[in-house]
Amino acid sequence: MSDLFNNLTALDRKLADRWKIRTRYNVRHVLTPADIDFILGDLIRSARTTDITDNQGSAIIMMYNASVVANSEKSGAAFDISALRVLS
Repeated sequence: MSDLFNNLTALDRKLADRWKIRTRYNVRHVLTPADIDFILGDLIRSARTTDITDNQGSAIIMMYNASVVANSEKSGAAFDISALRVLS
């Protein structure tokens, strides 16, 4: 198992599993807007009625950082687009 997956799992198993499915367990995968929607979709929907936990927030940052390391230009654009979708 990768350190990234193990760390994500320690923070939030559901987010880790959705990351693993979407990235095919590739720590060098550059997240796209569709990936982010898939991985965070349930979390975003539930955030309307419950708070996002500190662990979930840390897991999101960990996924973002891994994607930026793989390709900062593509990752930044993907997260910007997804953030706009959440806010609208």
